Amino acid sequence: MAYKFGMLLSLFFLVFSFLIAGDVIVVSSIRNQLDALSLTVSYRLSVDGYFSDEVKNLIEEDGAYLANVSDDSPAFGQLVTFDLCVDYDPMIISKGPMTVSVSGTAVVGYICLLYTSDAADE
Repeated sequence: MAYKFGMLLSLFFLVFSFLIAGDVIVVSSIRNQLDALSLTVSYRLSVDGYFSDEVKNLIEEDGAYLANVSDDSPAFGQLVTFDLCVDYDPMIISKGPMTVSVSGTAVVGYICLLYTSDAADE
């Protein structure tokens, strides 16, 4: 009898362990996706100088949204910080939805300065 009770108890803990591991893997995957997206947005913001409709559509296509933008219309050379967020409804980690976010920064015009100075050196 103790053997059967021990087996049921261990299966109970095993199922919850798999659910927690699944949530951790999904949150990690969402964070990696947001990190790659923030690099793309930082590059486009540095080149364009503002959040263009193309960049906003790119963010929406990935299922994310912008939050906490430091300046919507920055000047040349200004540092802009932004947050990309995705809402996730976990299986077991939390009772309600979680927000996974990544912060990104960009210096407006920095990429353009690098390309023009490299071209001038040649």
